[in-house]
Amino acid sequence: MNDDSPYGAFLTYDANRCQDGLGAQLQRILGIYGIAQALGVGYSHTGFTNIEANPGDPNTSESERLSLLHRANALADLPSQLSSRAWKLPGIQRLEWSRAARIIDAHKIARRLRQRVVFPLATPYPWADRHPEIYVEGARKIASRIDSGDCAAEFRIDVHIRRALAPSIAGTAFSQRFVSTEWYEKVLATLVAQLEGDARSLEIRIHTDIPKGQWDATGGLSPATRALLEADGLIESDGFLREHWQDLDDLLKLSPGVRVCREWDPIEAISSMVTSDILVTCASSFSFVAGLLRGESPVISPRFWHNAPPSWLILPRDLDDWDLEQVGELVSGSANECTMESM
Repeated sequence: MNDDSPYGAFLTYDANRCQDGLGAQLQRILGIYGIAQALGVGYSHTGFTNIEANPGDPNTSESERLSLLHRANALADLPSQLSSRAWKLPGIQRLEWSRAARIIDAHKIARRLRQRVVFPLATPYPWADRHPEIYVEGARKIASRIDSGDCAAEFRIDVHIRRALAPSIAGTAFSQRFVSTEWYEKVLATLVAQLEGDARSLEIRIHTDIPKGQWDATGGLSPATRALLEADGLIESDGFLREHWQDLDDLLKLSPGVRVCREWDPIEAISSMVTSDILVTCASSFSFVAGLLRGESPVISPRFWHNAPPSWLILPRDLDDWDLEQVGELVSGSANECTMESM
């Protein structure tokens, strides 16, 4: 979009259609911002109107939820090109090429007529999944608000493991998001072995949604999420989430520097993931977004239905020796880079 023209079509996030978690909504905003640039149309920023609570989220009171919403909107704010009134057109649920073509046509017509029209867009998929590079510019702007710090005395690996809402019960995975503890054990064991000769201490933070006690789902979930969990039998008759999660204590044996981080503020957890030396994600938008905000810094991810940037190391759920060799090569390069910066 030409900077000297205030007219045309603008994309904005349809926040009223989306009432789920912080990671999923931030990923959508990043995608919509990137698509507007890719199509050559304008962008009008709309922030979060609500952030769905998740198990392990410490912000439980109304004032804490409002504070989280305010801080999340401050983090996610992206430059808006619309400063005047505009015609609001029917919303778009998912962006496919046919709809993108109509947006481009509307942009040209609006320019000729010296008008402004806004298309609310709920999700940037499947466009963003085919072109994950569109996330880059928006992610760079948001990442600039997170203090990266200096190359620390310790080498830190952040890991994200979902269990409360991505369970495996009696050996059956109830969600495509489930990634086995054994997968993480193999990846982390390879990383630890590769770093044994490093002079710095090793810290591994395992971020998980496993709550410290029973989690009341009666007021914390959107109706759609609650209906899905009830259909899978994951909510007890008293309204509490079923305690079905796997114990992660075996991961503590990998290194004395391992600790399980439970009930962290979600923005603080994302900031930790963004600033770590290596991030190991799960099949979740929460750590997917943290990976996007890292730019070219190393990310190891299990295969996900959202395509990631080409710089990420994407691994299958069934790991073989060749996969683990790639993990070793990745951590070797990352450790050497940070060592050079500290000299």
